[in-house]
Amino acid sequence: MKAFQDTLGDRAAEILDACTKCGRCFAACPMVPPAGLAAADGAEVVAGILDLLVGGAGTTDAVRWTQVCSASGRCIPACDYGVNPRFMVKLAGL
Repeated sequence: MKAFQDTLGDRAAEILDACTKCGRCFAACPMVPPAGLAAADGAEVVAGILDLLVGGAGTTDAVRWTQVCSASGRCIPACDYGVNPRFMVKLAGL
């Protein structure tokens, strides 16, 4: 049986492979304006999220997004590449 940590690592690898950093998930997020992130570049924030997934520091805006995610799921249909952005953001915040 695969360890939970390994499964999360596999899911992160799938996200890293599929995500194009287009920022559409960020644009669809209802928490962006109230969190003070409306002026942020979505592609840069998503790149920061992906950096967090590989153990990097990410960006200030990416870290903030992980903190304010309400798990609304509005980001999910925004992705045309099979990524579940809600899971991506939550995983990056662990």
